[in-house]
Amino acid sequence: MSRLGSLLIATVLAIAACGGSADSTTQAPTETTGTPSATTAAPPTPAAGSPLVISAVDFDTGMIVITNTGNSDYDLAGHQLCNRPTYVELPAETLAPGATIEIPTSDLGLSPESGEVGLYTARDFGNPEAIIRYVQWGEGDHGRSATAVEAGIWTSTTDFVPGGFPLYMTSETDPISPNDWAAL
Repeated sequence: MSRLGSLLIATVLAIAACGGSADSTTQAPTETTGTPSATTAAPPTPAAGSPLVISAVDFDTGMIVITNTGNSDYDLAGHQLCNRPTYVELPAETLAPGATIEIPTSDLGLSPESGEVGLYTARDFGNPEAIIRYVQWGEGDHGRSATAVEAGIWTSTTDFVPGGFPLYMTSETDPISPNDWAAL
């Protein structure tokens, strides 16, 4: 195969991973807690330190819980959750400080035994500047772990929270490793 042909195939595969521009996005059914607010703040620069965190992946309740840990409102417009190759777009709403939003684990096809969830500011899943939170559990090769490591929001592609249980963030700072999570 020619070098150009190989490059073309690699480009197509990169675009298709976790959805490409031709794919449709599923709007996730959600439940929001906290007090809605009319004031919105621009999302932070994607990096560790974002006030938006994945605070739980609870297989008992069937929900992924995302929390605004910041001191100001956070606009979710354009944000995505990804479990390669499946992704969902978060609703275009604002989370007040301390408020949470719940997304069904079934929307991403998650399994308690092994999986991953990446939280993105945009539908640019291979871009380390677009991923702001990540957690992986169980074992195996997860499609977004290298992006999370490159972004500095996960320690290693081989670091996993134990699988088979609901996962809860335990860190009071940036959750970037299995040590920042409890499998209960």
